Formats: sequence, C-alpha cells, structure tokens
Amino acid sequence: MADKLLSRREGKKRLSGKLIERRITKATARRLAKNYDLKLIEQKIELLDYLKETDSPLVEKNPAGYLRKAIEEDYQPPKGFSTKGQREEKVKVERFGSFGHIPLIGHEAKRYGSMDETLEGDINHRVFFIVCVEM
Repeated sequence: MADKLLSRREGKKRLSGKLIERRITKATARRLAKNYDLKLIEQKIELLDYLKETDSPLVEKNPAGYLRKAIEEDYQPPKGFSTKGQREEKVKVERFGSFGHIPLIGHEAKRYGSMDETLEGDINHRVFFIVCVEM
C-alpha cells in the first residue's frame, strides 16, 4: 500500500514537471495532478505535443491554456491523431521499409549460420545492418 502511494506521488510530481515544462504555472500543475487522473494528463500532454508538431492553429496563441482546458474538459484528439511512438514508428517504416525478415549476406550470414537464415532482431540492429550494407 505504501509503495503504491509513493508511486502515485512520484507520478504526480513527474507529471507536474511535464506540465510546468509546457508553461503551466506550478500551482495549476499541482492542482491538475492532484485532481485529474494521471493517465488522462499524459494523454493530453501527448495531444498538445502532436498539435504543436503539426502546427495546429488550436495551440498557436496559448498552448498552456489549451492544455489546461484539454485536461479539465477531456478534449478528444482530432482525426488523424497519432502518438509520438506511432509517429516515430511511421518514420522508421518510411525510411527503412517494413521489416519482417531480412535475408543475410556476407559476414552476417556467417555470424548467424547459413545464407538461408533471416535476421529477426530489434529495429536498431536491423537499421545498423542496412546502413552497413548500403555503405
């Protein structure tokens, strides 16, 4: 029970910091973190960041005010909204293609066994492999 309480307190403090980074006053950040679900606040921060990245006129004049109202009134994301993780994944796929299997060639084939094997690792390893091949 004490661990859960401590974890929630740390979560509130972390989110208050994120709100302050987005120009919400300290007092308002504390109030929002105290009175609203932490997951909701995270979602609205993600929404604000998306709107800023896409140069939305909704946040052009007062992004902090928009964020506060988005939390208080549970604004829904616009059509086409995607999280930062989804946007980063889309960029990776656009840059390097969709990886299911990558046939091995040269020294990589020796490292993994035979030429018939495929490399199924994390995206960083696959990206590194492609960069090496293209050089």
